[in-house]
Amino acid sequence: MKNNITYYIHYADSDTHPKFKMLRVKYGWAGEGKFWALNNKIAEAENCELNLAKKYNKASIANDLNFTLEQFDEFLEYLEKDCDLIVKKNNYITTEIVREILIKVMKDRKRNKENYEKRIIQDVNKVTTQVQHVESKIKHVESIQSKGKERKLKESKEVYSPTSNEVRLSNLLLDLILNKKDNFKKPDIQKWSLHIDRLLHIDKRTPEDIEKVIRWCQDDDFWCVNILSTEKLRKQIDKLEIRMNNKPNKQGAGYGQIKRHSEGYPEGTPFEECKK
Repeated sequence: MKNNITYYIHYADSDTHPKFKMLRVKYGWAGEGKFWALNNKIAEAENCELNLAKKYNKASIANDLNFTLEQFDEFLEYLEKDCDLIVKKNNYITTEIVREILIKVMKDRKRNKENYEKRIIQDVNKVTTQVQHVESKIKHVESIQSKGKERKLKESKEVYSPTSNEVRLSNLLLDLILNKKDNFKKPDIQKWSLHIDRLLHIDKRTPEDIEKVIRWCQDDDFWCVNILSTEKLRKQIDKLEIRMNNKPNKQGAGYGQIKRHSEGYPEGTPFEECKK
């Protein structure tokens, strides 16, 4: 946020003020004009305080006002002590005129900034609400579509084509199960495909993602006996992905528990003891 001013009020009758009459006693109307030129530079300065610490800065301003450095120093001293038109603070000069206006302008800028930020927050909240509404509609449509496919499945024996990802991935899971248990009861592939369809279109998994999880879980000693349908696959997909990404050993997450129960170890026996 800026902390200077680019405009200020200049009253038409300011020349009648005793301070300016005092200024004109010594410098005439040209002196009053030079004061306003100096006041403009003060208004544009940082915090409306003109830095005269650097000699070249001071010389530049003196040159702009058609003064020598000595004349400029004399002019400033007259403005401060005799006319009471400027205020000197160390190597900085300012004027009451621009300081009063700066205080008002900064309050306005702060209020405008706060109002702008409020509008931005309101706009963001409005857009967020609209996005959530659209997402809700999309989910609703997808849910209707899924239910429609489920109804079609009841009315017809084939909704998904043999070459579809839904059927291909369902058959992949079935084949991997049959490799371990050849007398596994064969399911209705169309019903299995419905759950793959939901994984694809509602849960937003890619065919590659699903295939990777199917192959991993059927290669895991624990999960291969727990994932025996696409419905169970969808239900456990988040857990399976976490386990898979953590790269557990082939014995699986539940191996220790299975070993304890199957070999008669008491509940709570450490897994290391079960290995002995």
